[in-house]
This record gives sequence, structure tokens and C-alpha cells, in this order.
Amino acid sequence: MSIIIYNRLSDGRCIIKSPATIQGEQELKECDDCSEYWILEDDIVPHDRTFRNAWEYDSENKKIVINLEKAKQVHKEYINFAVLLHLKEKKIPDSNNEVLKNLLSAESYDNIYDIIKHRDDLDLSNINSEEDLKKSWPAELTLFQYT
Repeated sequence: MSIIIYNRLSDGRCIIKSPATIQGEQELKECDDCSEYWILEDDIVPHDRTFRNAWEYDSENKKIVINLEKAKQVHKEYINFAVLLHLKEKKIPDSNNEVLKNLLSAESYDNIYDIIKHRDDLDLSNINSEEDLKKSWPAELTLFQYT
């Protein structure tokens, strides 16, 4: 099946419209957020959609690639989501450290609290691939993990 791919100008994100239609093509010609687009076969779309929000279309090599810097931001967003899921499951407000301390073992508390405290300034500078990002997932966050 044919699809339409374009990189959105506002954020560079790869957008996929499926199936490719004349109407979809016409909409893109009138779109201010798209300078060019490509009609391709759908086998170009990666099966692993973990970092889909970091996809970009590389027109020179005719493939979808992962922008690693964007993938790192997606990873941080997933961690924030997982922390909130974990706290919701335990029925703990994000800011109530005493309740958290009483419900979790000392080691688990320290690890989770450290993730909560530092989740926004997580250092991912040593990460060089999407696989490295997946491996860096905090083991304590069991309610949401990469598959």
C-alpha cells in the first residue's frame, strides 16, 4: 500500500498518512507545515514504534531514521509517565515523600525517589543508540517498560 510521508516543518517530526490518496496529496500541497512530501510503499515504516515521535524521513537514503536527540526527550517523557503510573498504582501523591517511604522498602524508596527527584535532568549524554536508551530504563519502574 502506498503512503505519504513528510517531515513537519514546525518540529521536524516524520508524519505518515496512510493510505496515500489524491485528497491527502492535495492537502499537503496547501499545508504551511510541509515543504515537500514523498509517496512511498508502507514497507519503509519501521516495525519498532517505540521512538516514533523521534522519526524523521531521510530523503537522500529513502528511509525513516531516528533522531537520537528527540528520542532522548521521548525517553524522558516515558520515564515521567512511568513514575506517575507507579505513584498512581500505589495511590501516592507525587509530593508526599513520607507516605512513599512507609509503603516501599528503603532501597526501593531511595531508587524511586531518586528517579522522581532527578527525572527532569536525567543525563543521557552517554547514550549512542535507541538500544542504549532502552537498556537505560530504570528497573524500579515496572508498570511501564519497553518491549
